[in-house]
Amino acid sequence: MAKELNSKDLLLDLFPYSIILDSSLCIKEYGKSIEKIISTSENSLFLDCFEIQRPYFEKLNYEVIITHLNEGVYVKHKESNFVFRGQFRDFSDNDNIIFLGSLWVMDIEQLKPYKLNINDFPIHDPTFDYLHVLKQADIHKNELTDLLKKIDSQSAKIKKTNSELNNTKTKLESIFNEMSDVVWSVSIPNYQMMFVTPSVEALYEITVEEWMEDRNWWKMSVHPEDEHLLVDFFKKIEIDGQYSLSHRIITPSGKEKWI
Repeated sequence: MAKELNSKDLLLDLFPYSIILDSSLCIKEYGKSIEKIISTSENSLFLDCFEIQRPYFEKLNYEVIITHLNEGVYVKHKESNFVFRGQFRDFSDNDNIIFLGSLWVMDIEQLKPYKLNINDFPIHDPTFDYLHVLKQADIHKNELTDLLKKIDSQSAKIKKTNSELNNTKTKLESIFNEMSDVVWSVSIPNYQMMFVTPSVEALYEITVEEWMEDRNWWKMSVHPEDEHLLVDFFKKIEIDGQYSLSHRIITPSGKEKWI
């Protein structure tokens, strides 16, 4: 059979961060959860251990508190800096009053030095659940921050790589533009023309645009005596995708040249 509680014990059980004061504002009793924080002896003066942050009282005594029993108050413990939110109520017939409070905290890490856990919060108090949600949100925030840092780092690397590639492209284009030999490339296996050096205009006597539009220009210009080289060329290109072909060409004007 459950132990029957008197009104005082019941209140301290339901509100374990509560404090009972006498008419001289001496601490008489307190709840089991706030005991982990205040570590003070009974009969200590309330105002030596706590200060009321809100509402502001120019002078605080028993009579002032009695006139503000129905107001919400924020009480700060001077040593730990913990804040408790609640209200004062008159209690018993011997002029005692009780501060019915709950812990007002925004970071679950603050609880660890005082070994406060979920069992130190009454079932009806959502504070611990709220702290857990804040902790999870903080974890997700940190994970998102780390992800953004990684993205920024990768973006910087990509920009650096692109810059290096553009510099390399510019250097290659400069080299190709100065070349007297013809260098060209096609995609495999569709043999789509991808690139040809400007020197094609001097050697083949056709424009770069004409060369790019017709992938067969280089085959049509091969000298008849060198056509057998094409067989080896296609075999080689099917194996490793690259080949250098030195051969004679016949230009559109009938000139014979070696490339």
